Amino acid sequence: MQNQVRLVAAEKKGMVEEAQKMITTIRQMEASLDDGKPRRDADGDLKITYPLTRCLQVLKEKHIQVSRLHRERYEQVKSTCHAPFEHEADKVEADKS
Repeated sequence: MQNQVRLVAAEKKGMVEEAQKMITTIRQMEASLDDGKPRRDADGDLKITYPLTRCLQVLKEKHIQVSRLHRERYEQVKSTCHAPFEHEADKVEADKS
């Protein structure tokens, strides 16, 4: 019986740690996306709740959503940064002709 309790406690601890890591990652990505607009949920979903399996499911969904936004923003910034250089390369090629 005690062994079973220990296993359950260890599983709970692992799930709580996973949730904490996910919350930290989501907050970091949201901070990098911060554009001054107020957040719709304002960290409402970013807390550890019970049952832990449902909490982890909600956090994973939030992580997917924020990851998608983060990736889209990265691509926007990347294309914005490369555009002036591509324009300069076109000008250099035109000058060579």
